[in-house]
Amino acid sequence: MPSIRRRKFLKSVSAALGAAPLLGACGGGGGGGEPVSNARECTVTGVPSSKPPQLPSGPALPAISNTALPRLRGAHLNEYADWTDPHYSGWIQLPQLPAWGANVLRVFLCPFDQTGAPYLPGSPLKDRLAASLASRQPVIEWCLSNNVHVMLCFSSFLIWPVSRNWPEDDGRSLWRDASAQSELIAAWAALAERFKGRPGLIFEILNEPQPHYPGSPNGDERLSAGALNKLYPPVIEAIRAVDPERWVAIGPEWNFADYLDELAPIADPRLLYAVHFYTPSSVTHQGIADPSTAGTVHYPTSGGQFETALNKATLEAALKPALDYQAAHGVRIAVTEFGCSKTAPAETRLAWTTDVYSLFEAWGWDSVIFRYEAGMWPACFRQSWALENSEIEGLCRSIFARNLPTA
Repeated sequence: MPSIRRRKFLKSVSAALGAAPLLGACGGGGGGGEPVSNARECTVTGVPSSKPPQLPSGPALPAISNTALPRLRGAHLNEYADWTDPHYSGWIQLPQLPAWGANVLRVFLCPFDQTGAPYLPGSPLKDRLAASLASRQPVIEWCLSNNVHVMLCFSSFLIWPVSRNWPEDDGRSLWRDASAQSELIAAWAALAERFKGRPGLIFEILNEPQPHYPGSPNGDERLSAGALNKLYPPVIEAIRAVDPERWVAIGPEWNFADYLDELAPIADPRLLYAVHFYTPSSVTHQGIADPSTAGTVHYPTSGGQFETALNKATLEAALKPALDYQAAHGVRIAVTEFGCSKTAPAETRLAWTTDVYSLFEAWGWDSVIFRYEAGMWPACFRQSWALENSEIEGLCRSIFARNLPTA
């Protein structure tokens, strides 16, 4: 799907979530049960435990290295869980990930909490992200102690349960106000200082960079030419001034592969170039903006309701700009989000995910699937992105297992 149409679709999803919070949030419907109204209600009652979880017996992930970053295969961790609560049921389920071989979890840092309330409104971004970090610190420490890398990603926006954007919440724009850019630089410098010398953490500077600014229309506006090429270098320079060894991920506008050619490569050997992949959205997001379309779009298909076939060649063509960019500049590509919602037919979701993984594996790309729900399935995530207890669990486990040492 062309980028303009995809932007329109994603914006329509964001608008629709006010009434039907299915994208990265709790969704009612499907399998009975009433919709829930907030993240806390999503917590599945599990076996309470105040003890740190132990890994099941079996081959362990290789120890995290101080010098090398292995091939990353893992998942995005849901951001609505309360990891400060030792009785949260996700603590019971989390150990299965490294046991399966997943060696990375992607974790959002956001200026807003799970309810949409701002952390420390009016404070500098570094302080707001420190507050966000505190709510995620227990799971971060657990991951690192169990040889699971953590990709800390700054998400400037929240979609559900309300729509929030930084720095729009205090009347500024990241793309127009030097003060906001200075805060972003200072925030990453502070995180670099905090984790200096700690292996296993990867910094992803921005999640889906997009042109939020006060009063921006809901159209298809683009970032100004070169905006990211001006923003990324000083952020990386600030991180490198503190920690020259840290791996850092940067991405194009919206993390779209077909915008990668607008991103000037940076001469730094420890960079990942991050793209997201949900193409075609008519397959991966069916039933989200319009619940009536759930389960109606199939993959692969030879045409039918579409002008052209949807198959592995379709996916490869959509990803070719990133493959070409990799070949032209010798960079490392990481797909830091990809997935097909459970609103798709089960056989479609499995076929799509199988084909996508086969491309990533063939090309040597790092991959982070969206997502691992960790205790928030199935009570209210019957229509969501959960990989566990789903039609794609076996596939994901077979991919993750490639990280485990062979006998």
